[in-house]
Amino acid sequence: MLIFRLLAATLALFLAFAPVSFAQAPAPGGQIKLPQITHVPLSVDKVERLIKSMPEMQAFGKAHQLNKLPKGAARDPNAALMQYLKDNKLQKKMRAMLAKYGFGSIKEWTQTMQSVTIAYGFAKSGKSAAQMKSEMQAMINKIQTDPKVPQDQKAGLVAMFKQQMAMALKMAPPPENIAVVTKMIPQIEQAMKRK
Repeated sequence: MLIFRLLAATLALFLAFAPVSFAQAPAPGGQIKLPQITHVPLSVDKVERLIKSMPEMQAFGKAHQLNKLPKGAARDPNAALMQYLKDNKLQKKMRAMLAKYGFGSIKEWTQTMQSVTIAYGFAKSGKSAAQMKSEMQAMINKIQTDPKVPQDQKAGLVAMFKQQMAMALKMAPPPENIAVVTKMIPQIEQAMKRK
């Protein structure tokens, strides 16, 4: 269960620093759909540049109300952000701001932010994707064999854990990204305190 709390905290961190609102209610049938996740390769330099860009990006987001995108923005947040910037003639201004920090595009910045945030959550958990899968499978097995869990509730609980396991594994970053972020946890946490 710790990994789910860490993933939730990681997503909250991402939402706090990202210029777009990614929150989304569960889809019909109770399944939560994650935004499209594209992990980009991280380096110490790239993470440092991202951290340096955060104060200015937050100010830009607040000044231009980037937290008020359409409700459908959660499925493809980058596309929603780009459309909002285009509609409000802000693309050029945002590109110029991010270029000061070495980002070639808005998409590069948003994917870097997403990659850092997710890798941070996994780094803090101290668990690999394989370990998570093994632990979650053990929880599922325990539910299925626990006589204290009413039979009519087992199927629902097992389905919920399988969905959470699939979500967590889908979010799993490359080990190289986790290694870079692990080295930079103090700087990342310092940036989070500045918020």
